[in-house]
Amino acid sequence: MTFTAVSNIRSRIVLAVGLTALAAFPAYAAQISYDVMDPSNLNFSNLNTSDTKQGNYSDSLPLPLFNPTLGVLTEVTFTLEGAVYGNAEGENEDPQNPDTITLDLSSTLTATGPNSTSVVSIPLVQDIGTVSANPSGDTTYASPYSVVDDGAFATQTESNNYTDPVTLAAYTGFGTFSFSLMSKGSSTASDTNGDINSQFRTYSGGEITVTYTYDTYTPEPGPMVLIGAALVGLGLLRHKNPVR
Repeated sequence: MTFTAVSNIRSRIVLAVGLTALAAFPAYAAQISYDVMDPSNLNFSNLNTSDTKQGNYSDSLPLPLFNPTLGVLTEVTFTLEGAVYGNAEGENEDPQNPDTITLDLSSTLTATGPNSTSVVSIPLVQDIGTVSANPSGDTTYASPYSVVDDGAFATQTESNNYTDPVTLAAYTGFGTFSFSLMSKGSSTASDTNGDINSQFRTYSGGEITVTYTYDTYTPEPGPMVLIGAALVGLGLLRHKNPVR
């Protein structure tokens, strides 16, 4: 066996040691989250008309992509928390018979991103009341002919997890992506007589949170020593065997 052949064998051994050391790096699961509110001053604990949006609307909201320099993305979780605030009124229009009126004030929020969708249907309040006949037949939304619910509110949360390669690839990169948040009122009114007038004023808002779960590889002292020894060994072999 020539010296060159021996050197090649030693080089392969040193390289194998280095690769083994790299493979020995343990993978640690980590998470990072980003969120955005619409409107930006939304306060879930004190909903009112000033920090929510009225009626039906659709907005585009930016959120950061997963930065691949952090590690390997393994799961994307989207959380949509929706809030609805509003007023509901229903009045009996029957001049002779009392009525039972049911008001359902509600809204549906839908968040859509690349290859993902989260939907929150928020049944806000169901208000059922028995009211008197309305002799005049006029709509005044006043007692004792009406059911009125002012300042009702509710919140609801939904989360969806994605681990498929297509979705993970769609959320990996640099920069931001756009989430669409759409709100649509879905309030209804009903009664036993079939003779009512009703009106609703619905305000809503939402918060979208994206959580990235990923594997990050952290070197430990043992593998680092092996890599250092491998690099030193390669350097010595090159010194002993100059290119001819």
